[in-house]
Amino acid sequence: TAANTYTVPTGVAAGILEITGAGTLGDGTGTVTIADAGTLVMNQSGSTTVSNYIKSSDVFTPGFGGSVQQAGTGTTILTNNNTQYFGSVVVSRTRSG
Repeated sequence: TAANTYTVPTGVAAGILEITGAGTLGDGTGTVTIADAGTLVMNQSGSTTVSNYIKSSDVFTPGFGGSVQQAGTGTTILTNNNTQYFGSVVVSRTRSG
């Protein structure tokens, strides 16, 4: 739930990596690699900008590569050109109004 400043790559091989509160994915420069069984969940109430490069672990098989989800009441903005991400993007909660 705290801001992280690491610059190394992040991998989600299986299970869920959930970012909550004021949490971040490092300083925004590290690559985030998501495997078929992995899920990156942004569960925050405010607006969050993710500038990390997000890619699938199997870049040769479109349709595979885990999931990126917005689960909180906030907004997640992906700003990088994630050309090697072939997984799903899911919005599981939205704000009304």
